[in-house]
Amino acid sequence: MSESRAVEPATPLRRPARAGLLVLAAVLAVQVALGVVWWVAELPGVPEYGDTIEYVSQSTTWAVDGYRTIAYPALVRAATEVGAVLRVPWNALLYVAQLAVAAAAAAYLVRTLRPGLDRRWVAALVAVLVTLPLPLHYSASVLTDSLAASALVLLVAALARVAGRADLSWRPVAVAVLGTSVSVMLRPERLYVVLALLGVTVVLVALRVRRGSPLLPGRTALRAVAVLLAAVLVPALGLTVLSRAMQTADLGREPATLTGAVFDRVAYPHLDEARGLLPPHVAAAVPVPAESADRTTVLLALRAVDGDAAVRATVRAALECCLPAVAWDVVHDVAHGLGSPFAVAYDWATGNNGSSQWDFTRMTGRNPGLASAVLTWGVVVACAVAAAWLVLGVRFLRGRRAAPPRPEDAADRTTTAVTIALLLAAALVGAVFFGLVTSLDPNPRYSLATQVALVAIPLVLLVPGSARGPHDVSMPGGPGRRHTRGAAGAP
Repeated sequence: MSESRAVEPATPLRRPARAGLLVLAAVLAVQVALGVVWWVAELPGVPEYGDTIEYVSQSTTWAVDGYRTIAYPALVRAATEVGAVLRVPWNALLYVAQLAVAAAAAAYLVRTLRPGLDRRWVAALVAVLVTLPLPLHYSASVLTDSLAASALVLLVAALARVAGRADLSWRPVAVAVLGTSVSVMLRPERLYVVLALLGVTVVLVALRVRRGSPLLPGRTALRAVAVLLAAVLVPALGLTVLSRAMQTADLGREPATLTGAVFDRVAYPHLDEARGLLPPHVAAAVPVPAESADRTTVLLALRAVDGDAAVRATVRAALECCLPAVAWDVVHDVAHGLGSPFAVAYDWATGNNGSSQWDFTRMTGRNPGLASAVLTWGVVVACAVAAAWLVLGVRFLRGRRAAPPRPEDAADRTTTAVTIALLLAAALVGAVFFGLVTSLDPNPRYSLATQVALVAIPLVLLVPGSARGPHDVSMPGGPGRRHTRGAAGAP
């Protein structure tokens, strides 16, 4: 059941627009070239992260506690065994696999934003997304971050296909199951991020039904919600239970609890200011000054006095004395996570001594000159992406003032809007989660998926129309060829 008519000719690009796209293409081409050379140079080494040592050890002992899952140590073990058979370095095998997964996730995201885009454009955009400095670095590291980010990108793109395009075929459902499963199996805290994204998606479906979307009438919307629950909620909860059943080792660390996370976020940075509001027996357990001891030491001392009741007393006192400061810290950290690609560029350009410096020291450890060139050019790319966002915003505003779009174009634009909303929601959910659970400087390694999404949106939507089939989606006022919609499950 498809309807077709003649394809309208592409809108010719004006000279300034063409020049701007050429400059952007040149900037991104340099990034890709530098990134490829740097990644190949990094293949023989293993960046010195403390978590890496733990993952390698757990690949032989299988001893994991509540801070780790068994999935990544199992992957390290598999890479070790295959590497021994093939007589190639196991870490290089792991890096190739992680980069391949990142490329597949990026391609799926691009196809979700612009389903009819020519394969050459897709390949070019994927090359740009996988060579962003920080995601590229973590694809060549023995850490869960790269695979976890790729899984989250896959999940968000699949949710967008269901909620935006009403695509209930097996492909997006399978990708949603895969993205959910890998996310929760790699990182314990991703359960909460996944559930939050599921909630946002259900809300978007409900809003589209309320607005009378022709793609999501009542029964289709109910089917979509049922599919989402089956594809996300069931594997998320089931695999979390399975993972926790295997987290039986006692490695001498305090269990990760909600009370501990709230203490870390709210109370620990303000213990000295709140000391006068604490019960005497609780105040006596807090060192002077409080920052002379690390968070875990103070938490253990408080629990030794009166369990979690003492911890909660410090939280109440901190909120009573320092609520504006606590709120500002949360807002600052959320904004830092949400603007991750630009924050990383800012930190490198200014030498800001934030958590990015931890990443920079590892990135420049093996090939400092080459890594510095990649990071410096990353500042140029961040400026270009910011300009692309500005252009996208201007085109969007111009399109809203233009004549109402045809019904088929309006449907495409709604699909694009839902996809963008979910990508931004994923970025916000991740930023809020890490902004709420720790008072440490927000590490950009936890927002790799955000970096990919915030770079992908303007670049994918500003690519000149070179569509090969139905469903080409572009922003209002943007260049591109228009097609009518085909069958519901068309790619």
